[in-house]
Amino acid sequence: MKKIFIPLLALLLLPGILFVSYQLMPSIDYSSKPTKLNNYNTNRISFHFYASPYGVNWDSPKALFGSVFSNFFFSKKNRKLGHVNVEIECLGNKTESNFYDLIGAYGKEMNNLKNLFVKEIGFGVMLTRYKGGLETIEENLEEMNIKQKTGEVRTLTYFINNQSCHQAANYIRHYRQSISANYYAGLNYHPKTNEGAGCAKLAESIHQSINLPNEIVTKWERKILVPKSLVGTENKKVSVLNMLFDDNFHRWANPNEENLSIQFWDLDLAFEKIKSLDLKKIESPSKRVQKEKSFELIIDTRKV
Repeated sequence: MKKIFIPLLALLLLPGILFVSYQLMPSIDYSSKPTKLNNYNTNRISFHFYASPYGVNWDSPKALFGSVFSNFFFSKKNRKLGHVNVEIECLGNKTESNFYDLIGAYGKEMNNLKNLFVKEIGFGVMLTRYKGGLETIEENLEEMNIKQKTGEVRTLTYFINNQSCHQAANYIRHYRQSISANYYAGLNYHPKTNEGAGCAKLAESIHQSINLPNEIVTKWERKILVPKSLVGTENKKVSVLNMLFDDNFHRWANPNEENLSIQFWDLDLAFEKIKSLDLKKIESPSKRVQKEKSFELIIDTRKV
């Protein structure tokens, strides 16, 4: 009985807590507008990871539901489920000029309460497309400058050759001008489909746009099989109560069961691995540096 009572109590309190949490969410002062954080004087691409306040638990649908609830409603931090943005700096050459960008995706009008309680799409909230946009360079730089001092951001940087850098730059230019830039999409969407993407899928697609080694990012890749019984659609409603009393709420699906397969970067795991990875096991030349309270893992792929 206790196992049912606690989720039901959380469910009843959810709307009120969401309203109060939103009202108390702190804002960040973006007034100082630094130009950039690092001056390496080389072609490079950096992936900046922010961890969620209390961690996102992917052990089961139930664990995921509970950890998302905790992050949203018991933390005043702005990155409730973690975040990643991508910084790129390319030096000019005979045909290309200098290029700099800092890109990250965000969602607008993410009506998760409406989707859960009115549309009743259950775990379909993970797979929904919303109106969205791309964060500005100034906003991202100021936030990173603040959170580098508090240790809330960790970075994976690749030193890359000029050709690869401008190839990635062209991919980012194209994405900014595409229809995808207007949508923030769930974990099953990919930027190359022109349907939009979340911050993690956008970062992953930029990583894949050039020949970067995968030995690092595979450390934080996850794949889950979401039971179809937990995912609502336009023709099949799945209420929160349906989920709580569904046996599949306690485990991910097996391959032989009806499921939706989702592969993604675990941003909390990336944040942890940047500090803990054994550099002796990395093939490319690498080093880890500490900047104030944050860490940066630098991989030199220029000769690869």
